[in-house]
Amino acid sequence: METTLILQYIKENLKFTKLIKLLRSNTIGVSYLSKPQKIYFNNKYTFEIGGKNKTRKQIIGIENTYIADDDIEIGFQNKIPIWLFGFLY
Repeated sequence: METTLILQYIKENLKFTKLIKLLRSNTIGVSYLSKPQKIYFNNKYTFEIGGKNKTRKQIIGIENTYIADDDIEIGFQNKIPIWLFGFLY
């Protein structure tokens, strides 16, 4: 129960600061601990999530767009290792 309250507190503070918006299914209890279906940033950046087969084709012509890649350890140009987002979530 305490973990759910802590996560609810964090969620409400992130919502209040308008840093991110979490899209979750309408759940209660332990199911609430699962990851959200979508995470929206309230700023000018767009992130495309993908692995080794993800190309830049989806983001051509879109400003401030980055690829969050799960197959790299170090970022380069507009590719960011997805593990870095673990520090933000």
